[in-house]
Amino acid sequence: MRADEVVIDASEHGNAARFINHSCSPSATVEVWKIATLDGLSLRTAVGIFAQGFIQAGSEITYDYKFERFEDAVPTPCLCGAPNCRLLLSK
Repeated sequence: MRADEVVIDASEHGNAARFINHSCSPSATVEVWKIATLDGLSLRTAVGIFAQGFIQAGSEITYDYKFERFEDAVPTPCLCGAPNCRLLLSK
């Protein structure tokens, strides 16, 4: 995930959010903020994941990855199965 100039990659380390999958019809949205450090001398990037409505217990939490691929990269197919599926994750 790209958050401004920061790339978040949980492929080796991360919290439970690393298991949130993509959907073209997501149940959650992602917001990125710049927040001041405790000393107030610099900013850091923070990411929040918020439900777009009620999510039933036991249901999967999903968000739209909005992948952007590099120029020569092969587009990534989407397998989310949503009625409005874009069929490709990347632009």
